Amino acid sequence: MRTLAAFLLGLFLTSPAWADSTIDLLGAGAALAGTEKLPMFQTANPAVTTTPAALKTFVTATGVVTSITNSDGTLTISPTSGAAVASLALGHANTWTGIQTFSTANGIVYSGATTGTQVACLGLDASNNVIKSAAACGSGGGGTPAGPSSAVQYNNSSAFGGDASFEFVAPGKVTIAGGSIAANAAALTITQTWNNNAVVFDAPLLVNVTNTLSGANSLLADFQVGASSLFNVTKTGLVNIAAGPTAGIQIGGTGGLQALIYVDTTGTNSLVISSNNFGTNGVMIGGNNFYVGNASVIGWKSSTANTVGSPDTALFRGATAGYLSLANQSSFTSGTGFAVYNTVDNPSSPTNYERGVFDWTTQTSPVALSIGSQSGGTGSARPVLFVSSGMFAAAGPALPACNTTAVPGYPNGTKGFQAVVSDATAPTYNATYTSGGAIVAHVVCNGTNWVTQ
Repeated sequence: MRTLAAFLLGLFLTSPAWADSTIDLLGAGAALAGTEKLPMFQTANPAVTTTPAALKTFVTATGVVTSITNSDGTLTISPTSGAAVASLALGHANTWTGIQTFSTANGIVYSGATTGTQVACLGLDASNNVIKSAAACGSGGGGTPAGPSSAVQYNNSSAFGGDASFEFVAPGKVTIAGGSIAANAAALTITQTWNNNAVVFDAPLLVNVTNTLSGANSLLADFQVGASSLFNVTKTGLVNIAAGPTAGIQIGGTGGLQALIYVDTTGTNSLVISSNNFGTNGVMIGGNNFYVGNASVIGWKSSTANTVGSPDTALFRGATAGYLSLANQSSFTSGTGFAVYNTVDNPSSPTNYERGVFDWTTQTSPVALSIGSQSGGTGSARPVLFVSSGMFAAAGPALPACNTTAVPGYPNGTKGFQAVVSDATAPTYNATYTSGGAIVAHVVCNGTNWVTQ
């Protein structure tokens, strides 16, 4: 400290001055050359002199300060060794209008680092103060985006990649344009592994729309080919599928037993339910019609039976057009029948009823066809009327031939057939029927002739 004081005192004593004058009144002197003598005091008078160069050598040799620099508003004092680098901010504000580049010889370093060595990047905190960034330099999105505006950026061999085929446009509109391809390439693939029984997972593709206002035909999903919609879901949950038979709902995959539900536009816009590789078997529902394909059945099974297999009661088309059949497909040797109720308390398990029957189930030993009326519980027995508005006559509907020639369904021909005629002549019991009269009579085929009864 005494050395520094002597230096400062010497600055004031380099030129003589009168006691009643100030240094400003002195005459102009020559510019400093660095070799001027500076008076210094060392212990006692007389004073000794020195030069600025000698003073600098003295300060450096004693290890007080090696350099003093001022750059961009910061005063840096560097000691010779053994002390930390200190910086003194002078409050200088600097505004940069462009990107600043720092060389390795003139860079920004932190305490303990070698000059020119990059240790981290500068960043801004929440209050816009310049701070040391935790991320390494070059990380955190630096670089120039690739592709056109709105192109989504991706890692393309450690560089930014972007293409017009994958774009994001605010607010929340993503476009994937796969372009023309000659090989299989899925535009969007979603894979997940669900591995927690306690979690109810959302669908990998979730759409949740808040419908404040929208047009009546607004869609939640729409799948198109050639700008033509093949499948869509409306905002009300209505599912629309293009008309078939190549479009519809297919069950069972593309091989083996299949079922297809579609709309047949070649006919009456009927709903078709076909099975067995889309053959003629199936169901068609259209307008006021309900159709079942050839050899297909409308079937029922008991409530306790497995739904797979043949039904115990089935309606189906016979081999001849216009022929309706009723059979037990689970047991072809078991009889079936029809019941037409007049009154009933429970059709599936009746207790009190009145009904007409045509069945093979009432009389099973010996087996017989029952045609008539039945009653149970509080039901009343009802008579049966066989009504014919037209009777056989020689001049009208003729009786069929009476013979024993076998025909499909009738191995004994017409033998045993009964009829009513309206033109019998003097009928007597078991006599051959003779027409030409005006008598109503009951006749039976004995295998050779119609005879009156």
